[in-house]
Amino acid sequence: MIEIPSAAMITDLLGKRASFFSLGTNDLIQYTMAVDRLNEKIAHLYEPTHPAILRLIKMTVDAAHRTASTPLSAARWPATRDDAVAAGVGRG
Repeated sequence: MIEIPSAAMITDLLGKRASFFSLGTNDLIQYTMAVDRLNEKIAHLYEPTHPAILRLIKMTVDAAHRTASTPLSAARWPATRDDAVAAGVGRG
């Protein structure tokens, strides 16, 4: 499960041992942005389409494809948000 920035950054290394990846986008966003999405005072800072998030996701997808085509699935969030789907399609 790729849920923290450090795991996303070494997907290529993890792919040598993993048979598949699951991208935990909610946690990845929360830990990358350092924002508790459940805290009403700062939840507005939780930004799923922030360029840093999109880059981490792209890095993860690209690395999974390079490492023996390791399958990668994404947890709920990206497929349920029109803005995320548009951003993903726009980035390839």
